[in-house]
Amino acid sequence: MFAGLLMLPLIVPLLVLAVALILSLPSSLLWLAGSGLALVAFGVLCDVVRALWRAAQGRHA
Repeated sequence: MFAGLLMLPLIVPLLVLAVALILSLPSSLLWLAGSGLALVAFGVLCDVVRALWRAAQGRHA
């Protein structure tokens, strides 16, 4: 659980920066940036869940 909490201060500014970048793009590129951001966010979420799962498994083993 602590691994996810430690990554939070790193993830939040990156998300804010990504949102600011998307808002500054022309509307024609907006859907492309949004889909890319969604893929990156999904990947980060999977990494955090995997790290939490490994930590939980290590605790029980």
